[in-house]
Amino acid sequence: MGAFGFAGRARHRRHFALSRNARFDHILRDGWRLRWPGPGPLPTGAIAERAGFDGSGNAVQYSEPLSPAVSVREPWPDEANVSLTDRALEKYLYTSDSVSGLTNGSTLASPRPIAAWLMPSHLVVGDSVRWEIAAFHKDGRMGRQVACVRVRATDGTNATAWQHVASTHVSAMCEDAHPVEVYGASLDVSALPDGAAFWLEGEVLPWLGTQGAILRSEEISSRRGFSRRWFRRDTARDAAPPLAYVASTGHDGTGVISSAAATASASPFLTVGGAIDAARSQVGTTRGAIDGLRIRILDTVNLDSPNVSFVNSQDVAAVVIERAPATSRSNAIVTTNKPLRPQFTDHSSGIGDGALIFRDVTLRIGAASHTMKGEPGSNLFVQFWNTDIDYQSNSNNFRSSSDIAFFGMTAINCAGGLSASSSGKIRMLRGVSANLAGTNYTGWNVIGCALSSVGGVSYDDPTQDGHILCNNEFRGLGADVVPISFFAANPGDDLGSVAIVQNLVEMTAPVSATGLRLSADQAFGNVTHAVVVHNTVAGASGNGRFNLAYDEHPTVARQHRFISFKGNLGPQFNTKGDIFSGSQGYPELRTGNLAFHHGVGCAGNYSENANASGDALSYGFAYPGPGTIIAGGDALFVDRQSVSISGETFTAGTGGGDYRLQAGSPARGILAEPVLGFDLAGDARGAGAQSAGCYV
Repeated sequence: MGAFGFAGRARHRRHFALSRNARFDHILRDGWRLRWPGPGPLPTGAIAERAGFDGSGNAVQYSEPLSPAVSVREPWPDEANVSLTDRALEKYLYTSDSVSGLTNGSTLASPRPIAAWLMPSHLVVGDSVRWEIAAFHKDGRMGRQVACVRVRATDGTNATAWQHVASTHVSAMCEDAHPVEVYGASLDVSALPDGAAFWLEGEVLPWLGTQGAILRSEEISSRRGFSRRWFRRDTARDAAPPLAYVASTGHDGTGVISSAAATASASPFLTVGGAIDAARSQVGTTRGAIDGLRIRILDTVNLDSPNVSFVNSQDVAAVVIERAPATSRSNAIVTTNKPLRPQFTDHSSGIGDGALIFRDVTLRIGAASHTMKGEPGSNLFVQFWNTDIDYQSNSNNFRSSSDIAFFGMTAINCAGGLSASSSGKIRMLRGVSANLAGTNYTGWNVIGCALSSVGGVSYDDPTQDGHILCNNEFRGLGADVVPISFFAANPGDDLGSVAIVQNLVEMTAPVSATGLRLSADQAFGNVTHAVVVHNTVAGASGNGRFNLAYDEHPTVARQHRFISFKGNLGPQFNTKGDIFSGSQGYPELRTGNLAFHHGVGCAGNYSENANASGDALSYGFAYPGPGTIIAGGDALFVDRQSVSISGETFTAGTGGGDYRLQAGSPARGILAEPVLGFDLAGDARGAGAQSAGCYV
């Protein structure tokens, strides 16, 4: 577990006497430096008592041995000398921690976890609802990123008991391109009023911290963030929803909506829009009348659009467009031939969004003007659940005052559509398989995807907390493409929290390009909380390098903290700060990355090559963390098909390599304990030492 490892169980607060020879003074305000007035041996015997939570959500104390890692080096130009008083800790201490015989001067509080709901919402349910959450934190350990998550359902007056989940599993909810590790369960909601709207309220509890470190959905207003998720409990409608069938032989004037499938299928509509129009007269105009309406596709039909002169009576539950049971997905085809404006605006207080779901159908995209249209102040929320989409080479982003989310999607003939847009946000890219033909994807929640030929990544708001890029594969990259990058738009911006976890990047273009970038290369943005663990970037020399937590901008200083950098594998790790800036003649030294530079929060990483300056401090670590191997040589992948290099010349790789590690790989077993439960293939990681990279 390392000298500063986790005790493994909760304990009541205890104090341990220090050796009489222990000679140290206090933890500094920055939480990562120990002021120790030497000379003499380093202090031994100190135990940190750390406030935190257990798997049932109880506040507990954890005991950890406190062990200073290395002496802090002096700033440039005296970087060859070390401080006579300061030692770097392997982890940050918080103001809520205490150490026997030692003053803890840390002013830092544990950051809140990074989390996202991972399931479709706005559904009609019966007596239970299935929920899933992805959660990350810099203090992840014992195979779990957080101590537990808890969820309850409420309508504002009535509420279920909290349901606590402390273990993870591989989800089967969506057709993910790569397995997705989730906290999740089915929640009994039978005690809530039947026929009414309710929402899920979630809380995520880190291993370490106090009440202020709990992430609470009720404190988040952004609808794409970890805020409440809406449903309707209606046992009758869940068992027998209103049904409309649509067929190329149908007629919008004679179509019938009925809860009896035989009746509805005997009189189909011609278009989806026609079915929505008919719902006003056949289902009703009272609020919520068309909640959960299912429009079933029999063959190839047009989407069309309902009459925009009327408001449709949806409260909380989406209208669902799905394949007819006897029709395959490949034959249940909806073509966007017009902008769809369904006018779903008649909601109870707090719901806000109109909701539409495409499930288990094929969607063919028409011209760029064929969007899903919401209303001013009431966006349309469109969810695609296990769908196939043919973009037909149209650069269509679907959005006009509407937000979209993908929960399992295979796309072909892309020419854009997944990048950030001012016309509406992408709330989720889960389980997306697509060749993006050189266009960008939106860097928000990107989970379990297989993306090739990406042009880069774009952001709606990099200062918002909760970015997650997890369990993705990036292949077929063009020249100078950085597939994973996180940075701010403006000088002085604090970056929102971000989890960059267990991604595979295969660099094949014959150039020198960055594979993973976190606030580097004269970008803006102070890192406030970043979890960068178990990523594999397959490249060669500097192609595919990690550029991390730089503070080298000539005019704008940055300040980085709370970075967990564990179990990563790549060709090269780079970080720049005061030595680089000093050698460039900057009037002010850049020391904002010193904690990361001294390995605080770092462990068990493997680089095949030296850093860009040959392992000099100007581009590298003063201490890379326990277990880390720098310039360890060939990691021994099962089948390396990435770019190669001979002398100074890169040669393109053929792609499609297998980046599991051979049995004799030097990158095996170098991270002392697991921080994730499963690898990129969905295999359990187990309880022992872990290999660097995205596979066990």
